[in-house]
Amino acid sequence: MKSLIHAVWLWVRRQPPKVKAFLAVVTGMAALVVLRFIVHDHDNLFVAAEAVIWYWTRGEDCWWHIGIWIVSMVLISEVVQTFILADFCYYYVKSVFGGQLVLRLPSGVV
Repeated sequence: MKSLIHAVWLWVRRQPPKVKAFLAVVTGMAALVVLRFIVHDHDNLFVAAEAVIWYWTRGEDCWWHIGIWIVSMVLISEVVQTFILADFCYYYVKSVFGGQLVLRLPSGVV
């Protein structure tokens, strides 16, 4: 098994940067799909994903150039998620104060 992982690692190292980026995206998406099937609660999915990222970026043997990139992408995604939540809360509160307890989307949006 170790020789198979080593052979795959050597194959990936020989690939051009565009192929490496594609493989990284596909691997990340596959990891999220696996996590989605393992973790049933939505909040725990984010905790598990961040635990995996922490595991990848810890210690001396981490993929430090990749590690900084992953941490920066996590921080950016957290900021974006916060703004999406704030936007949702703004429109929800606006609808409640407007006398409408259910937020209605315009037709054609969904």
